[in-house]
Amino acid sequence: MRLLDYLDLRHILLDLKEPDRDAVFRRLVAALHSSGAVTSVETPHKLLIEREELMTTGIHPGVAVPHAYTSEAPRTVCALARLAEEVDWNSLDGSKTSLVFCLLGPPEATETHLKLLARIAKLIDLPGAMDDLRMAATPDSLLALLRATEKRMH
Repeated sequence: MRLLDYLDLRHILLDLKEPDRDAVFRRLVAALHSSGAVTSVETPHKLLIEREELMTTGIHPGVAVPHAYTSEAPRTVCALARLAEEVDWNSLDGSKTSLVFCLLGPPEATETHLKLLARIAKLIDLPGAMDDLRMAATPDSLLALLRATEKRMH
């Protein structure tokens, strides 16, 4: 399973300027909606906030992995935002977040969802991988970096 199979170029937002976590969610879901990957903005946005209130998805210094199940996502999809300014994510380590991997999928796709979360966690732990993503100049170059990183992970 490759993250790239679920991440479309149209879902990569670089140097996103938003004041807070919920605004970041709205922009990510809007990008997914504009490409047709989700059928609405409101329900997935609300579900991401609800999931975050259960427990923060700020799981690694500077990185958050918000995720939710919603019937508004006919298939599992990922969006990625690199923030221009770090946002408070109520992370476990207290750090602010600059990279956000957002995962949405239908309720029946739990196995795919969990495998992708594990894949993202492995990617986050790979030495230098997050630094590379923070340096990418364009969505295309970020996708190329992810492709190369995923090859290293096999």
